[in-house]
Amino acid sequence: MNKLLTTISILLATLLLAASCTKEQSRCTTCPDADGAQAKDYIVFKSNIRLGDKEVRATDERFDVSDQIGVYARGAEERNNLHYHAIPGGHIAIFHPTTMSDRIYPSTVRELDFYAYAPYRTDVQKGIIHLNLIKEPIDLLWAHHREVAPRVEKKEYTLLFGHVLSRIVFTLQGLPAGVTLQSMKLQGMVVEGDFDVLTGELRTPYSSKGTLPLTVSADKHSASSLVLPKDVVDAQLQLTLSNGRTYTKEIKQLGIISNKIYYYNISLDGQDKISIDLVNGQIVDWEDDGSVSNIVATPTK
Repeated sequence: MNKLLTTISILLATLLLAASCTKEQSRCTTCPDADGAQAKDYIVFKSNIRLGDKEVRATDERFDVSDQIGVYARGAEERNNLHYHAIPGGHIAIFHPTTMSDRIYPSTVRELDFYAYAPYRTDVQKGIIHLNLIKEPIDLLWAHHREVAPRVEKKEYTLLFGHVLSRIVFTLQGLPAGVTLQSMKLQGMVVEGDFDVLTGELRTPYSSKGTLPLTVSADKHSASSLVLPKDVVDAQLQLTLSNGRTYTKEIKQLGIISNKIYYYNISLDGQDKISIDLVNGQIVDWEDDGSVSNIVATPTK
């Protein structure tokens, strides 16, 4: 009788375990892979992308905090555009493979290279991400980690992401009382490029230029936009104020470097003309907590 009860208990436990392994195998921490490996045996990535309030906030339409990344692995084998997602909890994102086919297992090769980008996208061809800042004004992050003589027991690697693009911020000074910024745009801008995930190189082979709309800040005194890290040549900045007046200013040349934020002041003179101080602008490293929200710049006194 006891043997029968024991057998029944074992069968019930087995059935319960099988039931817990749903179709979404990637999020089941007890389900074995096809080769019998448990979830804890594959590689995960820790990153400098920070999550807040146990939320993951990337959507198909826009990118706030990266909760999905694409990973390329080179070493023991070539793995391309593996889909990893962040597990909520804590402040630092830990990325796990989304499906079993996205898993990477530890290896003892001499060198192991991981290349990652965020946010994840499915339209990556041969490691090339096409960028169009008008159709898709989304930030792009990139990381490369090389592990020399990796240990088979090491299953967590760190990815330090940096911004591929740059951001430019224009702040209006000396606005008349009650007058605010209505809109701003940059004309004659290179807005398309190709980013190579495996080299970290951004190429801009496209000769056509477009008009880049800037996002007006909440206080309506500044506007900002993502820009390709490429020299701006013969562009025009056009802005419209709430009183209906429109101003245009030529920008002959402006150097733009990746992973930088450029702050420039715009002044109105008594002749209803504007001037842009491109000499005394502030250029800072783009260091943030993972949030890619619009920048609200405070006019310098």
